[in-house]
Amino acid sequence: MQTNSRVVSESLESYAAGLLAESAFFSALSAGEADPGHVRDVFGQYYLWRNRFHRWFGICVAKSAPVDEARCGPRVLTELIACLRHEINGDHHRLALSFLAALGIEDPARIEALPVTDSYAESFLHCYSHGDRSGDEALAAPSVPSAPGTRAG
Repeated sequence: MQTNSRVVSESLESYAAGLLAESAFFSALSAGEADPGHVRDVFGQYYLWRNRFHRWFGICVAKSAPVDEARCGPRVLTELIACLRHEINGDHHRLALSFLAALGIEDPARIEALPVTDSYAESFLHCYSHGDRSGDEALAAPSVPSAPGTRAG
């Protein structure tokens, strides 16, 4: 059975929009009512988390099934490697610095990670680097509504 990628994309977009609509922060942000200090704090923490997210891509690549054993092996592995390459070679960092400067954060090195930011960033590595967790689980982790490291059911 082949999945229609358009249906999957629309479903994920709808799911994400629903979650954002439930968020008091993002609702206030979209209405132009969010406190500027709170916006700086939230996106400062996001910046710190985002700078470590490429390691998750690395785990996904390392844990991918061998090409001849995977369901969609060559395509999935190629896409993962392309994402990792884009993360490393892209100009995301300059864009992030520009965005933070517009929020009033001139020196992102001075942002202190909150314990929850560190915990969340490390949770993917701690959970999915173990031998008993598959590459498929690691790939699906960001889309699962439960916290990383917990198994549904």
